[in-house]
Amino acid sequence: MQDVTDIINSETPISTIIFDGTFDFRIFVDKRKTRETISKKIEITNCIFQSVELYGGLMFEKPLIFENCIILGTFTVSSFFRENLVIKNCIFLDAVSFDSSGFFNFLVFDNNFCKEKLHFNDCNFYGQTHIENNILRKGTDIFDYDGKPDENTFHNIPFIKNNIGLQKRITEIL
Repeated sequence: MQDVTDIINSETPISTIIFDGTFDFRIFVDKRKTRETISKKIEITNCIFQSVELYGGLMFEKPLIFENCIILGTFTVSSFFRENLVIKNCIFLDAVSFDSSGFFNFLVFDNNFCKEKLHFNDCNFYGQTHIENNILRKGTDIFDYDGKPDENTFHNIPFIKNNIGLQKRITEIL
């Protein structure tokens, strides 16, 4: 079994662990930086989480990857990603929320199941957004535009394909 210190100090994948409570990514913050920065690639596979929080304006300088995970509670993102954020083949049994986040490279959200709404608010997508083959039981508001300043912005046309529950088609927003 992996020790938390080993996880923090290396870039080895985190795998087959059950996390009780909220998993707070601030444990990975690089203490040498002035801003709350995470300088390591983090790859998480085949894990079960009570809840996950990526908040407080964390800056991820390397890729963050979730694959084949189950999140029982909330999954909250309010951070910035210089490299890829990849979420594939995961099951979300509660709210998934991206608030005031910035994606400078790829956001990949593929082959996931969301029991609750997939929520996006005030996010900036500078790189490519890739959302494909998901089951969004209560839909998503990624393309909801209501004239308020908290809308999502895309600097590239997003790749959206084969999702069940997507409330608006890509052609309606272009």
